[in-house]
Amino acid sequence: MSTSVTKSVHMERIELSGPKVHTILSQLGEWLPNAKFEVDGKVEKCADAELDHYCRPLFIELDILTKISSQQVRMKYNVIRILSQEPVEFYNSIGETDLIPILVIGGDPIISNATVDPLQNTSQHLIPGTRIHITKDVKISPALYCLVLVTF
Repeated sequence: MSTSVTKSVHMERIELSGPKVHTILSQLGEWLPNAKFEVDGKVEKCADAELDHYCRPLFIELDILTKISSQQVRMKYNVIRILSQEPVEFYNSIGETDLIPILVIGGDPIISNATVDPLQNTSQHLIPGTRIHITKDVKISPALYCLVLVTF
């Protein structure tokens, strides 16, 4: 299982495990282009009432809900859509954050810690079926749908 509820290092990428993960991500990816989104700066945040219905199977498959309740932490999540032509700065303001790419819309989405220290820039491709743990601010290059999971 691969959730952020256990401590991880900044920019650590882990393959999601579970027999249904890729099927669930595909179903979520088929639904998202028709879901309701609201603009919030350079990103769009899912504002669809059905979001929980489509995310819950992934949380169950990854055992996220059990881990959260056993460790007595809280969770917030949403799906963001990044379409901007420029990299988007993403600020990790509270808690531990995991980014789970769901669907690549175009290009080759990349996450970079360039906002933290341009001299020690580390970047990784955002690939569906993985999660990237972040503890500091990052830049995300378009274009994709990405689940943002924050535990605190």
